Amino acid sequence: ILILSFNTKAQPDYIFRGAVLVSGTDLQPGAQYRFSNVKPGVDGLLTILGMTEDMTLKELDGPSGFDEAFQPYINCAPKKNGHVDFLLEFVVTGTTIPMVQLEVPLTAIDIDGYEFPDDKLFETDGFEESASYFIDYDMLGTSLEVKKSSNWFEAINKSAITYDGIDTVQHDVMFSMVHAGVSSVRFRVGADNKSVNSMTRLRSVY
Repeated sequence: ILILSFNTKAQPDYIFRGAVLVSGTDLQPGAQYRFSNVKPGVDGLLTILGMTEDMTLKELDGPSGFDEAFQPYINCAPKKNGHVDFLLEFVVTGTTIPMVQLEVPLTAIDIDGYEFPDDKLFETDGFEESASYFIDYDMLGTSLEVKKSSNWFEAINKSAITYDGIDTVQHDVMFSMVHAGVSSVRFRVGADNKSVNSMTRLRSVY
């Protein structure tokens, strides 16, 4: 297991910006969006598969952070532990024809938290395993606890330290899964909010 370094990969493998709603109700389960030209000749179809525990989406892909990343804003209800599930399908540009990708690296950036006067909020991210994959995170001095449940790996913040913005320097709050030979991936973003206060959090999957 290697410590991820963004310095060694200056260019993103994919670029996600300018999503267009193609079916369903915006920001609701079942809604599907098209990200055009995530790489030459490839579009990304993103579907909101579901939401749990009063978790809602405020914005699908916010302007802060990185244009190359998918960055949803999630509304975290008080005293709830929940997440939003997504399906990302790679297709031939302008179609719905699946297109197998040799490698799909996903990195959840800035899985941090927040300390309220009464209690804390801990962000979480999860990636579903595929037939061929590996996981990558800083095991030494990490602020994350990584758990495997069924066919999912979940990274859970355990420090509740807040890092301003979306910071790629803080490797201790990053978690990656690299897939090989897939045309789709499933992932989730969420939070365990132990406070009586609600909060909107910006998430980032690069």
